[in-house]
Amino acid sequence: YDLHPTTSERSANVLGALRQFTKELKPNDNFFVSVFNENGSLTTDFVPTNEQIDKFLAGRESNSPNSLYDVIFEAAEKIRERKDAKQVLLVLTDGEDHASHHSLKELRLHLRSVNLPVYTVAFHDETRQIWGYSDIHRNEGRQVLGAGESSRLNTAALAEISKTSGGQTFERLIQNRIYLYG
Repeated sequence: YDLHPTTSERSANVLGALRQFTKELKPNDNFFVSVFNENGSLTTDFVPTNEQIDKFLAGRESNSPNSLYDVIFEAAEKIRERKDAKQVLLVLTDGEDHASHHSLKELRLHLRSVNLPVYTVAFHDETRQIWGYSDIHRNEGRQVLGAGESSRLNTAALAEISKTSGGQTFERLIQNRIYLYG
């Protein structure tokens, strides 16, 4: 789960949805959860609480992956080590990669070598603003440019990751609750 940037409400909703999703798994099904932000990542064999995540990632300077493509790359390696018959990777993210060491091309090739379908759930916040400007020649006041262009590029990259790995991408605007179905 991508915590670049997030709110405690969004984190609580995602973690609640993950808890519900994992309750529906069969007893012999294995799963792990990787949570990351700019300070690093935390990988557990259970769904952590907000407090556990905050405590681990707060102010932490770490060598653990802290960008989308790197975390997916590492998760694919962890899955490769497991001997489960059927494996998938579910990625919950806003789709923005924050300076990964692995390129999109490297990640796609790696996922093909692991033979791992990736399903992505991209969350978009339409109210997010990248920057604003003022046109002083026309005296029109401050104009705001939204994150639309950036979001479309990020969504296209996620779709490429999912499609080339045999998975699928789902999009959702950030609103009240997040639901995952098994």
